[in-house]
Amino acid sequence: MPRMADHKPDIAKLTSLAFMLGRLVREGLRAKRGTPSGSLLRFEVLYYAKSHPKPMMLDIARYLCVTPPATTLLIDSLVKEKLIVRILDEHDRRIVRIDLTRKGDRFIARGIQGKEDSLKKLFSVLNGEERARMAALLEKIIGGKTENH
Repeated sequence: MPRMADHKPDIAKLTSLAFMLGRLVREGLRAKRGTPSGSLLRFEVLYYAKSHPKPMMLDIARYLCVTPPATTLLIDSLVKEKLIVRILDEHDRRIVRIDLTRKGDRFIARGIQGKEDSLKKLFSVLNGEERARMAALLEKIIGGKTENH
């Protein structure tokens, strides 16, 4: 059975490649003309709110793997830009939920198209079989630990 030390170069290389892939994705999304500006984190909040109607603030914090205070700062900026609104839960007024505004819905629609265009370009170096294999490997690594987009 291989010892852990035997895998160090592989793990280091995979870690570095994962980081570089993340950087390429972020750069591609920022460079896309016509794509709404803002961080990927902001985009993910809006995308989450669209795919999970009226989520609680805590749901968003857990999804993003950030603290509730960090989520509050992020939500504050989105409220200020009128992309989302805060609403009180109908059954428990202590619970704060968020909802997309029309402006937020338009923003996310443009952002989704820009995101898809950028990712198509990034992964165009792979053929269909390679993309399917990469997706299968990433799904194996992630293994149900996160929600599907």
